[in-house]
Amino acid sequence: MHTNPDFSTSGLSAVAASYYAAAGKKEGLTEADVARARPRVRELERSIVHYGDTTLFIAEKMRKHGLGYASAAAMEEITLLEFNRTAEAGDRLVAIYPEEGTFFSDNPLITMRGDWVTADQRKASQTFAAFLTEQVTPEVAGRSGFRPGDEDKRRQAW
Repeated sequence: MHTNPDFSTSGLSAVAASYYAAAGKKEGLTEADVARARPRVRELERSIVHYGDTTLFIAEKMRKHGLGYASAAAMEEITLLEFNRTAEAGDRLVAIYPEEGTFFSDNPLITMRGDWVTADQRKASQTFAAFLTEQVTPEVAGRSGFRPGDEDKRRQAW
């Protein structure tokens, strides 16, 4: 089970990871690698029984129909943690991290620069960024299941 790569970062990451794994690579994927890996990835994609637009959709289906609804699901770690936080005792998901590695998903807040950005929009973005920097500390983010962005701090926390 995985999400739609047109709508979901998890879905896109799952497809990209499939190509890397099928090509036997951890980085430097080329067009030739993709062409060689395509039959294996196509076979894998055809074996998927359920698709959804987002990982929240997948989590909701698993809550409604039970864990037997899917034998595996690609999702963000935070979705798994939230699912388990509210699940019944015997209905918890187990994270499996591929030995090839996983993708690091960074979602930065950026104040856009362009003549189409008004002064009010720029100020609002900067004010919002300052608020987040003050309120969402690494400890607050960690309590919600997010890992630190700094690689050294991430190793210490996990």
